[in-house]
Amino acid sequence: MVRSFAQWLLEHGTHFRVIEQVDEKLLDDLRARHRRAKRAVLDDFTGVITKGINAGCFRPVDAQVAAFSIIGMCNWTAWWFKPAGTRSVEEVADVIADLAVRSLVRQDASEEGAGGPIALIRKIEVDLAHLSHMIEN
Repeated sequence: MVRSFAQWLLEHGTHFRVIEQVDEKLLDDLRARHRRAKRAVLDDFTGVITKGINAGCFRPVDAQVAAFSIIGMCNWTAWWFKPAGTRSVEEVADVIADLAVRSLVRQDASEEGAGGPIALIRKIEVDLAHLSHMIEN
């Protein structure tokens, strides 16, 4: 999902910048469509992140803040990415997707080092945070 979104933005950066800069000047109907589209993207990302948290695959974080962060990371490419640069659209989209997913994925105790009591305590803390998040929602 992140890769596809990032790739689209990388390929349409100029269009994205123009729309973002003239948003307030758009005709009411176009502005409303643009804002609905932005809300749909946020809702889609938030929903996927929430499902990942509820499944125990993602760390228990604020799903909407995480979604805004990932979307922002993708959006910002419209200002800095240069097609003639050293990385292709696909390479940059892959890096962004990797960073986004790694920021959310729960680390297993076995990935945290040698294991032992400290790693076990960390895993229990993550599990408790996840359980607390599920109870609150």
